[in-house]
Amino acid sequence: MLATLEPETKKSTHRVEVVPVVLEKHPNADSLSVVNVFGGYTCCVKTADWHGITKAAYIPPDSVVDVRRPEFAFLADQAKGDGTARIKAKKLRGVVSFGLLVPLPAIANVGDDLADALGVTHYEPPTEQERAGRNNFVTGGEAAEQPKLFTVKYDLDAFRRYHRLFTPGEPVFVTEKIDGANARYVYQDGQMHCGSRTEWKKEYPSYDHLTVESLTAQGMDANKASEVIERLQSKPKTINLWWAALHATPGLEKFCRDNPGVIVYGEVFGYVQKLRYGHKPGTVSFAAFDLMRDGHWLNPHEARELGKSLPWVPLLAGGMPFDFDAITALAEGPSQWPGADHIREGCVVKPLVERRDPHIGRVCFKCVGGAYLEKYR
Repeated sequence: MLATLEPETKKSTHRVEVVPVVLEKHPNADSLSVVNVFGGYTCCVKTADWHGITKAAYIPPDSVVDVRRPEFAFLADQAKGDGTARIKAKKLRGVVSFGLLVPLPAIANVGDDLADALGVTHYEPPTEQERAGRNNFVTGGEAAEQPKLFTVKYDLDAFRRYHRLFTPGEPVFVTEKIDGANARYVYQDGQMHCGSRTEWKKEYPSYDHLTVESLTAQGMDANKASEVIERLQSKPKTINLWWAALHATPGLEKFCRDNPGVIVYGEVFGYVQKLRYGHKPGTVSFAAFDLMRDGHWLNPHEARELGKSLPWVPLLAGGMPFDFDAITALAEGPSQWPGADHIREGCVVKPLVERRDPHIGRVCFKCVGGAYLEKYR
């Protein structure tokens, strides 16, 4: 049996790269130009400010900048109390501008990473604990014992940045990206395991490690310690979010028990994040998007055939020829989840046959829709 191992699926790829600047006419604004970055992002700039400038630092969406720096002082009115502002996507006269460009001195070279030099960091979404008030579940929860098999923490890089790892016409598999909390489930050694993206979770919080003796040993009065223990023991137990999703999903645990060691990766969603998919307060669902067996991702059609009893994220294209414009178009539009009455977050694209890139890792990328970025991020 493989030892427990939890590597990152990819290296960190958040960068602030120096890119060439070629101004293209904005279709709807004489004072604006459009710069194409990496062949996947459009970035709108004021034409008058960029005459003669051939290089810039590209600050992608979901970056955090310090407005006290001169490069970002123009964002001061958008800053939080700590003096930082988050870079987002914004539609300018009909063209989505993904992030922003910052002029650079001539000594900068195309491809350089200036994240540290400019003090740019990556936006981290609210922690599980910070989301706790959005539903009736424990979203932080206590870490549980890990299953003794190879698992990974699930991360996806940006399609618009790495789309060139696909070849034109290559058949690809495209699914809807669901706005929720990453989840994974596996049955191993006679035990069901439920986890978030970062750790495996206990079903209910446990206070067994706390006793009157342990509290008094820390200096607490014995009567007070007894009151604390009694209050904890009488406190109603609140189920962990990921376990709640397991119980709310018919067939998920049966599939895991019938296929021990096969890890089901997916999304817990509903009353979890900003998109609710028709759920009432306190309710959640689960949809699978990947299966891993013996440390390897199953090809998408193979995964759906093996897991045909599972609920899956909506399939947008099961073998379409790769085309950049067609993929980005699939990131937009209404959600295909039954009961949803809002836009989709985006899409996820992968090849029909699993493969890895030596620098990036697994070739599987998310394409977040411009409408979602503009409205919700």
